[in-house]
Amino acid sequence: MLRSLFIIIIAFSTIKASIAQDNARQFNYTSISGNQQVESELIQQLKANPDDFTLNYNLATYYYNEAINSIESLDYNASNLEVEQEKIQALFSKALQPALLAHRKNQEHKDVLTMLSGIYFGLNDMRLSDYYKGLLNKKNLLGFQIKSSVI
Repeated sequence: MLRSLFIIIIAFSTIKASIAQDNARQFNYTSISGNQQVESELIQQLKANPDDFTLNYNLATYYYNEAINSIESLDYNASNLEVEQEKIQALFSKALQPALLAHRKNQEHKDVLTMLSGIYFGLNDMRLSDYYKGLLNKKNLLGFQIKSSVI
């Protein structure tokens, strides 16, 4: 289990950096970690505009980055490791719905596809993680191929 967490950290750190560099967004993902006010504002705005791509993308990215930050700061020797892992999976679960809604609005968006692959990887659904990796590879949006996580 620890080996898979180390692999997750490396994979998610790369994905997080890619998403944070999206110049099309005026949203500072790195400064909002743990900011419940930002989360509340995004949720309120989504209530008024539930199909808005940018709002769904931003909320998914918020939760996704919270999960990544938690993975990166995880103490593997802690007695509450399982509790922390459950919290991380809960964050990935929260990121899933807005990421899927963003994907429905823009199925070609590289960062949404990358995020969905990472979310499903974090939820231990390798089949769907590989599916979204396959979409990225098929569209050649990455510029390189990602190998399947299924051995």
